[in-house]
Amino acid sequence: MKIGGYRTLSTVDYPGKIVATIFTVGCNFWCEYCHNYQFINETEYQEWLNFDEVLSHLKKRENLLDGVCITGGEPLIHFENIVEMIKQIKKACPSFKIKLDSNGSSLSKIKAITPYIDYIAVDFKGFDYYNYSKAPIELEAIIHYLSSVKMPYEIRLTLYPEYFPKKDFDKVVKILKNAEKVSIQQYKSENVRVVKTPYSHDVLNDLKERFEKYGSSVTVKY
Repeated sequence: MKIGGYRTLSTVDYPGKIVATIFTVGCNFWCEYCHNYQFINETEYQEWLNFDEVLSHLKKRENLLDGVCITGGEPLIHFENIVEMIKQIKKACPSFKIKLDSNGSSLSKIKAITPYIDYIAVDFKGFDYYNYSKAPIELEAIIHYLSSVKMPYEIRLTLYPEYFPKKDFDKVVKILKNAEKVSIQQYKSENVRVVKTPYSHDVLNDLKERFEKYGSSVTVKY
């Protein structure tokens, strides 16, 4: 089993936990602001890592880490391999918690992966998904499902101005106001495919305040 990247320590990839982060390669989206765009195209990627070596390293750090975050790319396009990876991690490091990041392109795979994970972050990319994918998105159904099975989760919004114009902010709140947690992230113009001027912090705070009017749990990452 091969993976694209491995970060040995992270304090930001899993809320409240210290984890290692595994990056898968391949994605069914092509977002302009992606800061991991080197992991999009499997056929062109060359810097592969052997998962067995990563697993060996994780075993040595079980007493130092709380778990693992699996991100990408889009991990769930490799569903069977991801399940096997999680099983091996859990067997080698029984105390580890597993967080998965997903672009939300497959409700059925999100349903299927939940028995194997402890936390999931699902991206909300914007309203016009056909700018970067042909995958049908069922975000409200995903929120309903994760809430019904009591899976800890967050919905992430990277406020890229081209995908989230200010005129859509109230519509965003309407869709996500009942989510367990909303994480608003600043679009950063370094190491991305397309460079645009980011929103100011005031704009991010404005969206946060709109959520708070409904009592939503919301954080902002500048």
